[in-house]
Amino acid sequence: WVREEQSFIENSSPSRLEELQNANVLYEDTYGYNYIVAAAGKSIGEILENLLSRLENDPHDELIIASGEQNKITQQRLQKLFV
Repeated sequence: WVREEQSFIENSSPSRLEELQNANVLYEDTYGYNYIVAAAGKSIGEILENLLSRLENDPHDELIIASGEQNKITQQRLQKLFV
């Protein structure tokens, strides 16, 4: 499931992957935990744009957003499990 959810990686250029990696480091330095997003069906551009916009969030608000993204991922996986 993870490979399918993160399929955007396979179609991304090395420079875009490096941008995403650098933004991930900045996110982790800012909030103290890994960036998480329900990535299924999203392009690397969409994910990078989302990550960069979320860097502007208040830490409390970002924690709520991140937990919501984790919930989306869990719900998607549960649906796959029972379909």
